[in-house]
Amino acid sequence: MFYMIVKFSFSNYKSVYKTIDLSFVAESLKQLEGNTIQTSYPKLYLLKSIGLFGRNGTGKSNIVKALMLMKDFVLESGVDSIRHNLKIDNYKLAKGAADHPTIFKIQFIINGTMFHYGFELNRGKVRREYLDLVMKTTSKNYFNRIDQDIEVANSFHEGHGKSEFVKDDSLFLSTVAQLRGNVSNSILEWFNKLTVITDTNYLSFTGKSAKIIRENRYQGYLETLLKAVNIDFHNVEINPVNINENLSQLISEDLKILVKKYGSEQYKILTKHRVAEEHGDMESVVDFDLNEESAGTQKFFAIAGVLLESLYEGTPLIIDELDSKLHIDIIRFIIGVFNNTSINRHGSQLLFSTHVQEV
Repeated sequence: MFYMIVKFSFSNYKSVYKTIDLSFVAESLKQLEGNTIQTSYPKLYLLKSIGLFGRNGTGKSNIVKALMLMKDFVLESGVDSIRHNLKIDNYKLAKGAADHPTIFKIQFIINGTMFHYGFELNRGKVRREYLDLVMKTTSKNYFNRIDQDIEVANSFHEGHGKSEFVKDDSLFLSTVAQLRGNVSNSILEWFNKLTVITDTNYLSFTGKSAKIIRENRYQGYLETLLKAVNIDFHNVEINPVNINENLSQLISEDLKILVKKYGSEQYKILTKHRVAEEHGDMESVVDFDLNEESAGTQKFFAIAGVLLESLYEGTPLIIDELDSKLHIDIIRFIIGVFNNTSINRHGSQLLFSTHVQEV
């Protein structure tokens, strides 16, 4: 067990006004037996997968967007251009909602240790922020912030003397992490490991799948995964494409930070298709650019690397609109590998939304 979600809560964001709690805590139901993970906390079992089902307009995607916004703000509140452009969409169907804060709270586990972290945003400012260490029978507060008044516990050594560096529109946790705090850096690493795939960003993960194949990570299981869902090409050729380093002179410092963080390596991906000769049994091979494949094939190739990474490294994976562009058999396959104890051996968790009523 490495990186796990226990519970996520938020309020006053997009279509959600009152608090929504998304809990991975398993109830004591026998039918959930094969879909649970035992943690280091007594009697605490977590679900391997949760599905959000419903028609358009029911708010499924807004739960995913809220989690993604929390992740992005934790990771990027130290980047001026991103922080200044942060847009919080308050609930619009209640008078005065804009005067109330948007609240994010999350409980999570890092290598057996649980934390409870949360913050409140209102009119571009951080109004409240706190971090608790959750122990077996009690909890210990590490810091508590109200506006710019930050109380740091003696046990949170890395936070001492750091309050003066915190801006009113940035997070104390992120600031301490930038100043090399060990605990805060491990928490930012947890958020970094939390992968959120949406129907608008999934193609950005294509490079990760390509890199995994090129480096033969996970013992070639990505190719096995592609064959398991009956993708219609038999092999893949990955060729790196170098980005002109002179372009770095044309981008801002903030963008350079993001390029360095997410990587600038690009790949040309060729899929190999067998073609039977007209006379005889010999076969030839025809190359397709990945962009020539179907939308479903492109999507599954893009997310396959992240899926494997999650299973092998024990990290949470969030997929919004899982049914978009993918066949029902592929959807069942993805959910199945997370719920399969012999495959999911590191406590990986899947949260997905779908319009499909039965998978």
